[in-house]
Amino acid sequence: MPPASSDASFVAQCVADYTCAEITAIGHSDPEKKLTVLLAVVELLHPELEANPMVGTKYYARRQQLSDRAGTLLVQRWHLSVAEGLQWYRANASGAMLVRGTPTPIPLGTLGDDPPWPHCVAEVRSFWRKSEFWGARPGGSRWHRMIPHVPVDVTAGWNAADFEKAREWLLAETHIDLFSRSVLLGSCHLRLPNPVYQCEFRKV
Repeated sequence: MPPASSDASFVAQCVADYTCAEITAIGHSDPEKKLTVLLAVVELLHPELEANPMVGTKYYARRQQLSDRAGTLLVQRWHLSVAEGLQWYRANASGAMLVRGTPTPIPLGTLGDDPPWPHCVAEVRSFWRKSEFWGARPGGSRWHRMIPHVPVDVTAGWNAADFEKAREWLLAETHIDLFSRSVLLGSCHLRLPNPVYQCEFRKV
């Protein structure tokens, strides 16, 4: 962990640059109802990036049953203040995630920082073949992520139809093909869109 002063300075700068933290958590429930976190993203939104209106004041929840053998995929979205969103993101480093609407924390296992916290890297090329990791943002985005030390796999016993159904549903809900990048499973991401690229009309 970085010195407390470094962490506090990073949080203070984020609070100054952004107005909202939008959180997306993707999970899987197996046929025995065991929950596994597949991906979590905290995106900080500056004044020119509109928060997802479907989240509302509570949270947005969607689920898709794949089959009796493959279980169910879940997506939850909710909003927090910038400081709360950063705190939620870093709390996941403890090895458990508290998802809005779920009464108890979901185990994550041990996560490693990439790069060391609170440093971020700039995304200079498309993560997917035709797009950035979490969508295009004016001026690009900075990125921090936490990757599980032990690979996460929930697909044992799935057939081709299960994979296709999962892929189509996640593309519709989150616009990413999660199961094409197994290294992402179980990971948490912080996205910082460039706050300099804001609309000049605000000054008029």
